Amino acid sequence: MPVSVYCPKCNGHISGTIFVDNEKIGIKEHIIGATQVPGDDYDYVVELSTEFLVNKCKKRDETTDVQISMFLRSNPFDAKRNERRMRLLEFAKEANNHVSRIENIYNLLEKGQVDLIKNYFLNSDDYFLVDVRKEKDFTQIKTELDAMLATKHYLNSVLQPIMPDGVFSNIFDILNNKTKRIASKHTLSLIEYLKYLSDDYFQTYLFRIPKFITDYIKQVKQLIPIYDNYDCFDKIDLASQGISTMSIDDMSVIYKKGFELLCDSIDLLIGLYNIEERGSYDNFEKGLKNFDEELNKYSSKFNKYEAFINNESDLFFGLKGVLNNIIRNAEGHNSIRVDGLNQNVTFVNKHKGVVKDLTISFLEFGKICIDLFVAVLYVWEYYYQFTKLKYVLVDGKKLNYGLEYTK
Repeated sequence: MPVSVYCPKCNGHISGTIFVDNEKIGIKEHIIGATQVPGDDYDYVVELSTEFLVNKCKKRDETTDVQISMFLRSNPFDAKRNERRMRLLEFAKEANNHVSRIENIYNLLEKGQVDLIKNYFLNSDDYFLVDVRKEKDFTQIKTELDAMLATKHYLNSVLQPIMPDGVFSNIFDILNNKTKRIASKHTLSLIEYLKYLSDDYFQTYLFRIPKFITDYIKQVKQLIPIYDNYDCFDKIDLASQGISTMSIDDMSVIYKKGFELLCDSIDLLIGLYNIEERGSYDNFEKGLKNFDEELNKYSSKFNKYEAFINNESDLFFGLKGVLNNIIRNAEGHNSIRVDGLNQNVTFVNKHKGVVKDLTISFLEFGKICIDLFVAVLYVWEYYYQFTKLKYVLVDGKKLNYGLEYTK
């Protein structure tokens, strides 16, 4: 059982792993930030759970001998939810193996070793390939483009257990429709834009985004209780319920990486937005401009994000409200305060004498990180779709391995 809690007295971080069996409870790995002592002299009581929300830490004299178990509080008769939770636990257990396989495949892809990728997809005992092989013919992988498509399809399969219900299919349905809409209505403008964007531009994000995904996968075990309540998050009593597995430091690093990635990668969508609104990728609200120079005029990446994200275009669906500059800057300046007793975290942004802060619960911050992960996958799908179009429409490359999403 992973443990990540904060001392209600000093707010020190206590983390590690605890094992539970039929005979005893004990420390399996070193607990960082605390020392185990014998006896029953304690001031506070904290619940621990890998998969369930817990009651927040209480003083000893505020607790009772009779407590409703976390399992019973979690609606144990919801079979669908129980099955989803088990998939999450299994995924988290195998997280390091998932990361290793993804990194190996993308290393092969980056080196252009198509035959080795093809051989892996055809012969590996990787259980994520079982269903994929029923839908796709990996014998058709002949080029780097084919390998890229097959690798993306494989990773889609791997990530399904950690996608909130309905999000995966919605992303693909919406993006397939948007891609077809832009390609059919603005074909010449799109080709001009794809010519403008270099191969290196697309390659950067096709490899940078999977790197973020593997970083996120390593931390999924910290977020299982939030995943378990994602679709009913607004019903959680944030005043009394909390989490015992999440490190604020770890998730702040994830948030920073995702923040930077989204702010950088949104440029592709801005060009597509200009095409739909005004017929050309470099036709901004104030007229034709040099695309890169215009985007570099913004004083910060976040200001650029805000300038475009709040318009009514459905191209930015899934990205609105995801990024918060206070959280990002607080992480960058080490201005984060943790309230261990109440499970709140305060992010403080100091800039040119102006101080802005944001206080949210641990659970809210964890959900923000999940939403950020979903937004990254949303942008990644754009890069995948339009990289494919660039190879076909601009470079004239042939598709041998056909990748269409199946239901």
